Amino acid sequence: MLLRRSVYLLILPIFLILVSCTIPFTVNIEPRSQIEQPKDIQSIKIPYAVEIYFDENEVKSYRDYRFGDRDITYIFHTGKYLKDAINFYVYPHFDPNSNKNIILKIQTFDIKGYHPEERIFSLGKSAVDIILRTTIYYDNIILYNIYTEGASVVKAQLVDYSMWDAANNAIIEAVKKIPAQVAEVLSNPEVARIKLKEDIERRLKTIPIDSTTKSNYVSDYIALANISRLSKNYTEAIAAAKRALELSPDESDAYAVLGLLYKEQGHYKEAENYFKKAIELDSKQRHSYKLAELYLENENYKAAIEFLRKSLELKKDNFEVLLLLSIAYMNTGNYGEALDFSNRAIELATVTGIGVRIKLSDDKSYPEVVSIVSSGPADRAGIKVGDKITKIGGQSIKGWDINRVMQALKGDEGSKVSLTIEREGSSKAMDFSLTREKVIFNKSDTATAFAVKAFAFYGMNKVDEFYKNAEKAYQLDSNNQWARSSISAAYIEKGQYNETLQILSTIKDSPFDRVLETITYTKLGNTGKAVEVYKSIPENYFETKSAFRKIYITKLQNSMKPYKEHKLKVARDFEASKQYKDAIKEYNEYLKFADDKEAKVVRAHIAELIMRYPQYFTLTEEARKAVIRAETYTSEGKFEEAIKEYKKALTESPFFPALYKALALNFAQLKQYRQAIKYMNIYLDLYPDAPDVRAAKDEIYRWEFLMERGE
Repeated sequence: MLLRRSVYLLILPIFLILVSCTIPFTVNIEPRSQIEQPKDIQSIKIPYAVEIYFDENEVKSYRDYRFGDRDITYIFHTGKYLKDAINFYVYPHFDPNSNKNIILKIQTFDIKGYHPEERIFSLGKSAVDIILRTTIYYDNIILYNIYTEGASVVKAQLVDYSMWDAANNAIIEAVKKIPAQVAEVLSNPEVARIKLKEDIERRLKTIPIDSTTKSNYVSDYIALANISRLSKNYTEAIAAAKRALELSPDESDAYAVLGLLYKEQGHYKEAENYFKKAIELDSKQRHSYKLAELYLENENYKAAIEFLRKSLELKKDNFEVLLLLSIAYMNTGNYGEALDFSNRAIELATVTGIGVRIKLSDDKSYPEVVSIVSSGPADRAGIKVGDKITKIGGQSIKGWDINRVMQALKGDEGSKVSLTIEREGSSKAMDFSLTREKVIFNKSDTATAFAVKAFAFYGMNKVDEFYKNAEKAYQLDSNNQWARSSISAAYIEKGQYNETLQILSTIKDSPFDRVLETITYTKLGNTGKAVEVYKSIPENYFETKSAFRKIYITKLQNSMKPYKEHKLKVARDFEASKQYKDAIKEYNEYLKFADDKEAKVVRAHIAELIMRYPQYFTLTEEARKAVIRAETYTSEGKFEEAIKEYKKALTESPFFPALYKALALNFAQLKQYRQAIKYMNIYLDLYPDAPDVRAAKDEIYRWEFLMERGE
């Protein structure tokens, strides 16, 4: 302490001499120590996983002219301050296991260091004001910019010493505000959309679009398109994306957001074309997975596999491509290939070492630990993020490149490696002896790969391997949806129904898991609950090309067989006793659970009843009201609204043939040809002697052809 005070006393007269000169004085402002970790943070629980990027070497300067010809320039090493602040005050608010992801890029927008009382010595004060800009990216496309402010005033003793603390406090204050503002944008995208649109319109009144401003406006219009997409304002979104392309025709992100917009509206051909254009223009291939996921979602597995295999030729060790290929092959029923690609993905994610990620330190002399695998060898030994590795096996590694260090840390499973560590705040080097083992860095995605591997084994009737890999997936990440699905399916096979329901109850908005849940309730004999869950599954989920999905749909149909047989018997009993209204009601209930073959038989019988007793199959008044509304919507081109009204009419008059034909035509207008074909076939089942039978069949052939062309 005495030595430190002596140093300060020496610095002060030197500083007095410098500031009395006419030469500008420069002061470096960088952290004196790490930010102290807060004891308790009240998380606001943002339901997104997050990746955060910032420049640890970011430097910003501010020149304070308030001392006349003795002005001071402060050099703020803002990147070093941001590192700990982000770790402590941003990351904890996000859910690392969420299947929704965003990216944040944080940078200093403006910083000012000054002395509010115009004194630079012990009786004065040092102040720092800062503005951080955080850019939110959603689906790898800009979504929104937020700005957070921080300010701090600290009693000055030495100009740079107090300015250190003021900068530290101001940056922490600005960083703390980031999660709440990000959450506000994500939870209220319509409010953010309106603000951004108004901001663009306001700036256009005073700042014209020219060569110097164009790039900013292009970025703003892409952000407006993306935030409008998030708020489901598709008209605004498409207009904004196309405006960006008017300004910059080769803007890949504008094409990518258009692809996402058309995909979400079910216009797959347009989406495919826009994604292809985005990929063509993007040298980094950031949007490749969007096209692959489009193919998978549209069950065009052949196109997905062809595209992904071409992507793999460009980069053989691409985990995401390997994983998507395993999923695509699983859905085609090629379980051998699915197994191969899931294994390759797992091997790529698994390293035999000590469980650390490293980078070269700022001075490039030694590698620094940037992340640690939880419960891995390094974590158990007490190595921390920020530690510098100075020796491996007793040998100095100063000046080694990063690849040489990584190779030295790897080795055979069970082999030993010794490290010497330097830790900030510790005066002595620390020695560690670690045993190398297999570690997995990205546990969530690797859990998905193990779950796909499990289901591939199930498709191959290798049940024991199915159990083992489902359990491995769940052990890796119990919050991963694929892992939960696979372990639930495994528990069903083992008869552990209560455990199954406990897991499935935590999974929302997943038709596959509702299938598993229905099967479980039938196994428990709870038919009422099984029926309730079954009815929550979207009807188009059962119309699938996926060989894998068909396995579980068949299991579901078999599990519901006693209930279906009961409903069919009740319907026939009502019909035999000439209680036709009740019979119609029971036949309709039966059809909700019947497979295609069963449904066709019953509809043929209903067609006969319509011919014999047409008075029981007319439109009710409520159904008529819905039809009038639907016809109006159709005439206005509002086909989705029309479909909703026709479906309302069907709840009142479930066997009125013309309703199914109208549904088919409206789905065709939306280019949802699979649904169109389904409903036109139902029309023909119920009205086999319709005067437009030929025309209806020709429409089906045309729609099938358009589907073959990928439209």
